[in-house]
Amino acid sequence: MGNSDKSHRINEHEARLLQLLYAGYEDARVARALGLSHRTVQRHVKRLMLKVGVNSRLALGARAQELGWLSRSGERGDTQGPETSWEQHVRDRDAA
Repeated sequence: MGNSDKSHRINEHEARLLQLLYAGYEDARVARALGLSHRTVQRHVKRLMLKVGVNSRLALGARAQELGWLSRSGERGDTQGPETSWEQHVRDRDAA
């Protein structure tokens, strides 16, 4: 079966949500930044996880990098990806 290319596309709202999560924002802060409820942010994250077939936020970040959804500049489409890996970012954030 597999996922088609179309299933691996995200809209601008999803891209912004991923960038904020990558920047270390917690769901409540993402919600405020995007003008959404906390619960809506959680639903969007869950939908993105389902879209790419992963079971954790860490895996979502790794997959988002693979698909070019995360970038240094904050814009979608930069295939270079962020300077550090998602895993390193999470470890650094959690150590702080």
